[in-house]
Amino acid sequence: MTLHEGLRQLGDEPELHVQLGLFHAEEEDFVQAREHLEKATEIDGTNPDAHYYLALAMAGAGDVERAARAFQRAFILKPDDLLVAYQLAISARIAQEKGLRVAIRLPSPRVSQIQPRIEGLGERLADEPEIIDAFLSLPESEGDAELFSMLVGVLQLVLRKYSGVADLQLQYSRLLHRLGRIDKAINHARRALRINPEYTDAMLHLGRLYARDDRRTEAIEVVRRAISHGADFPDVHCFAAELMCQSDRREQARDHLHRALQLNPNYTQASEALKALAA
Repeated sequence: MTLHEGLRQLGDEPELHVQLGLFHAEEEDFVQAREHLEKATEIDGTNPDAHYYLALAMAGAGDVERAARAFQRAFILKPDDLLVAYQLAISARIAQEKGLRVAIRLPSPRVSQIQPRIEGLGERLADEPEIIDAFLSLPESEGDAELFSMLVGVLQLVLRKYSGVADLQLQYSRLLHRLGRIDKAINHARRALRINPEYTDAMLHLGRLYARDDRRTEAIEVVRRAISHGADFPDVHCFAAELMCQSDRREQARDHLHRALQLNPNYTQASEALKALAA
């Protein structure tokens, strides 16, 4: 009632529409929420928060395509906000999984004066690696080179201050892998393991890099080390078995496949691989 009275007295103030939109969203009335948040963006199209909350309301209503577009507008207006970038990546991925075509557009250099506070950004990325994971989970597209080169550039700045953070070294390696820069990706995966020798995610990632680079002996060694350090999972054993088969080590491959089925008797990939070995 207070907010509606404010609109009557002050006219169409965008901030009042934003607050009303948030109120209705809290009540899960996404129709009313969208009406007020859309009104706020119409009145003031430069308000990134209005676009961001509109995107959240659209996502809450299940309209992922329009949510992604609203997140995109918020990101263009607020390019240094990692949370907006993260939500944009997630919504774009969900939209693409539903067969909708959503392309992520990066801010232009004139708008995106990316001068993040390196310490805060480094802490955020170290604490929340899923931000980078969200981008890496997107299907490959024509915009990959631009998008992931930008992310690599951001992490380069962060690593100047936080070169001793294993998570950041691993995420940097994953981004380089996405860009096809295998040698540099291997170097940074190794750095992650020098920092944290028990880091199984880094071991498995390094194993995949070695496999892609046709260095199977090294790939087998690092994957088996990951298993011995706790990565005792069906998919990891299947990966190890695949490497063993490529190196003509069929008995060892069979052992890994049996272990995968011991962990998950319904693991189709392992059972089919065993049948192929027996053929």
